[in-house]
Amino acid sequence: MGDTRLVWAVVAPSIAALLSAFLMLTGRRAGLSSGMGKWFDVAALLAACGGLLVEGPLLWGAHAEASLLGLTLAANPLAPAILLSVYASLLCALFIGRQTGYPPWAVVPTGSLLTAALVVQEPVVRVLCLFGAALLVAGLALGQSRPGYIEDDAERTMMAVRVAGLLKYLAGWCIGVGLLLVGVLLPALYRYNLEDRGLLQTGLAALSVGLAVCAGTMPFSAGWYDMVTASPGAATVALGAVAPSTLAVGLLILAPTAGGLHPPASLAWLGVAGVLLAGLRAVGTETSWRRQVGADSALPAAMSVALSLGWALFGVLLGSRTGASGAMLVAVNLALAVPLLTASGELRRERPRLAAVGTAVGALSLLGLPPFGGSVGTLLLAQAAVGAGGVWLFLLLLGTLLAAGGWLRWAVRPQQPMGEERRSTQAGRLGGLRRWFASPLPLLVCVLIAAQIALFFLSNQIAVPMLSWANVPWTALP
Repeated sequence: MGDTRLVWAVVAPSIAALLSAFLMLTGRRAGLSSGMGKWFDVAALLAACGGLLVEGPLLWGAHAEASLLGLTLAANPLAPAILLSVYASLLCALFIGRQTGYPPWAVVPTGSLLTAALVVQEPVVRVLCLFGAALLVAGLALGQSRPGYIEDDAERTMMAVRVAGLLKYLAGWCIGVGLLLVGVLLPALYRYNLEDRGLLQTGLAALSVGLAVCAGTMPFSAGWYDMVTASPGAATVALGAVAPSTLAVGLLILAPTAGGLHPPASLAWLGVAGVLLAGLRAVGTETSWRRQVGADSALPAAMSVALSLGWALFGVLLGSRTGASGAMLVAVNLALAVPLLTASGELRRERPRLAAVGTAVGALSLLGLPPFGGSVGTLLLAQAAVGAGGVWLFLLLLGTLLAAGGWLRWAVRPQQPMGEERRSTQAGRLGGLRRWFASPLPLLVCVLIAAQIALFFLSNQIAVPMLSWANVPWTALP
């Protein structure tokens, strides 16, 4: 008998998005007063939040298989931890995005695609679901509200940066999805041509490189820098939800494909190279116009995310249970640290001290320092790196130290205030009852800081099911 909870977990966010869109359109076109229209907006936001919050009970304890549109759905030990943190990131993106202009229903459907990517058993469908989620992220950045005419040069540049980040993001995903599909199809063909080992090895190499491109490790994270600067809501979805889910899906695809094979571990250098390149870029120089508009933390923030993704990719490709568990813990932490950084950046003008604390906690968590959420996963990855060879750990730590140097350089540099045009544009969107729902950022930052401490103490409980999973990832290795 199928477990209908898995089916509802896939479709619930989409249903909530349709309900939210209906409520917003009703409030706009029913000829209601402005006060009643605001209440319809509040109801739409609550409907979108409900579609995300219901995922916890649906995913809890779902083990049996189910069927949806002819596709087989099955729970696995990775799905609950990854998806719960991803939905938390999407929930944060709802409130962060309200300040940048797109409606709440535009965020929620991403949850359906990411859930499907993690519970559907067909690898090709998993890849296509991830690509659909990336397209929704691009739609968020493209659909962000724009005034008819902007006189300020910095604001016009900000819009250009948003479009540039969107194009880089889509270009990377188009290339990465092609590589992932090749990596999925070639091992399938190998089953009918068992004497051709090169076919399997080529497929695993394409799958690993495609995973690096889609996850956004350096040097494939050019779009992160622009998205964090010009579209923090879309960046929260892309970095806090899509990227961690991509790593988890890559691990699920690699597990049965590479079972018992040692060669994929040699591709772990992709993650190490990403860590080193992210560290080197983090100590680079921020452009002057970004400092003028108050976005001078975008470089260390984006590169810290790329650094954390590099660590996680190293664990996924290394081929050990310890490395895989550490990678998934780092992915869970990404889903909570990214919204903390983006929300703190948006809060910098209103609450500079709280924003500074949130930025510091987010940065330390991505660097893997205790007592924050990323430390346990980083420790497991370091342990796996020692088992594979001390040089791996040295290179990973070198990249992390360089990224820490980038944050230190940003911290000691005099900070520029946010540009006048950007301040007035944001402040003009807030007022009355709508102010709390459009900008609950102080409370959000405080909750995310507390979540970092909670994740630090709960990391062992999250890692135990992953370590005990017999199929994670290559059982021939310790």
